[in-house]
Amino acid sequence: MLLTHHLRRRRLLKTLALAPLASALAACGDSGLAPELDAAPALPATPPNDLQAFQHGVASGDPLAEAVILWTRVTPPAGSHADVPVTLTLARDPAMTDLLRTEALAATAARDYTVKHDATGLVAGQTYYYRFTALGQTSPTGRTRTAPRTSERLRFALASCAKFHKAHWNSYAAIAAADVDAVIHLGDYLYEESSKGEAIVGRALTPDIEVYTLAEYRDRHQFFKRDPDLQELHRQHPMIAIWDDHELADNCHYNGAHRHFEEQHGPWRERVRAAVRSYDEWMPIRTQPTPPSKEAFERIYRTLPYGDLVDVICIDARYIGRDPEVQSPSSDTQRPADRTAVNDPDRNLLGVDQREWLFEQLKGSTARYKLIANSVMFGQLHAAAGLKAAGGGTILNGDQWDGYRAEQNRVLEFIRAESIENVIVLTGDIHSAWAIDLTDDPHNPAVYQPAVGNTLAPEALRAVAVEFVCPGIGSEAGTTLGSLIPVAQQVNRHIRYAQGGEERGWVLVDVEAARAQAEWFFAVENAERNPAMASGPRWQLASGTRQLQPGGAASAARADAPRPAP
Repeated sequence: MLLTHHLRRRRLLKTLALAPLASALAACGDSGLAPELDAAPALPATPPNDLQAFQHGVASGDPLAEAVILWTRVTPPAGSHADVPVTLTLARDPAMTDLLRTEALAATAARDYTVKHDATGLVAGQTYYYRFTALGQTSPTGRTRTAPRTSERLRFALASCAKFHKAHWNSYAAIAAADVDAVIHLGDYLYEESSKGEAIVGRALTPDIEVYTLAEYRDRHQFFKRDPDLQELHRQHPMIAIWDDHELADNCHYNGAHRHFEEQHGPWRERVRAAVRSYDEWMPIRTQPTPPSKEAFERIYRTLPYGDLVDVICIDARYIGRDPEVQSPSSDTQRPADRTAVNDPDRNLLGVDQREWLFEQLKGSTARYKLIANSVMFGQLHAAAGLKAAGGGTILNGDQWDGYRAEQNRVLEFIRAESIENVIVLTGDIHSAWAIDLTDDPHNPAVYQPAVGNTLAPEALRAVAVEFVCPGIGSEAGTTLGSLIPVAQQVNRHIRYAQGGEERGWVLVDVEAARAQAEWFFAVENAERNPAMASGPRWQLASGTRQLQPGGAASAARADAPRPAP
């Protein structure tokens, strides 16, 4: 998570206060739409206690045109280490009467009794229903959907930062009831840290420790997946997931993490192997072959094609190619990160292998929209403006792409040079909501001008891509960026919308040929279960424009939306 500790957030705000525009009183940007309270969906029931074999629900993920991952976990009898036979049933209807096939599988101790099956030979763009049986019990019925080969409209939910002990996951409940093709989880699905005595009533972690070993990471996955709202989200929708840092360790990189001390916690690489192994076991994800320049390691960067309308390009901006971050504002000096280090051309966020792969995916895509699932904020967040030719602006936080400016510029320059249209970066991590025009020289009026209302800037002065950032599902209150945002928007004209404070929520991305629109939703209650959402603003990218404009009317659910799992 970006700026994990209260102290680091206070330092950031102090640093901004030293900027020339600290006295600005500009209101936070929005689309001119007043939030409204949406009707709340019904809450899912707490899983029945008698389903001891299926305490963690069912899930699906990584849809392809002809395949999808189906997942569950079987809780074995106490004291048993034997394999458990499992039967998977796949059907075309919620009542499970129009059967497609059954599969004989097994839950084994070697994979913590998780079952992950790649169901192949399916039909593109179709809804399927599935369930498992084991130990004389039947799991809840799940619903999933394959990717289409062609589509006039697609809808995705964006989620991130699900800290269990800080809030009920009401946004998960709202997403479960929404009409979406898939949930794109942008990281911090899991938190490895302890609650530090800060859990709200009814949300205590068990055990309340920071996790380091394979057994501990597995226990944390087990604990999180017992939440009824997360179970319902997985039961109703396939998920496309990437990790941020907390699935591994806070503020990690390839060679370590800021709170991992090998003399105390053991070798870093052993901890990473444990975290990645448990993630592979417990998430409905297709891990990918290891890059040739890395040790044996399951990588998560991959592309999920959604026909001619969308490619979902998933990247790993947190671990596999990442160098340590430069120092963010210091408590002693109150000065921002060192500009020389930030601009070092040899510093990597993606790494050479992944960067070349990303460029191949972008250049080779035939989909109208390229959605990049990315964990940390891509757009610049500067305390003081600066031209690219002079080294860029003064960054506020070295943890996001700003701290790897050469890598940031390489990606933007490639998109510009190759004239790749309709690139949308989807981001989590920062516990707040943003809509950003992406350009490599945002403070240069000869290169970039924001749209004014619905009037686009001249073609030569538009951005090269855009970014939608979703708030956290369960991030802590009072430690986000509300006080920073009015000043940030004065300095950073490319930030078209930002909302911090204490909001938790999610984003709906509704995609049609003519436009891709992001719609923010904010939970109205966090201390107890209540899935009511307040509608936030809407921003859109019109196809071919490369620049954000205020969105149109709220998108409606599709009339032919598939029936939910019962």
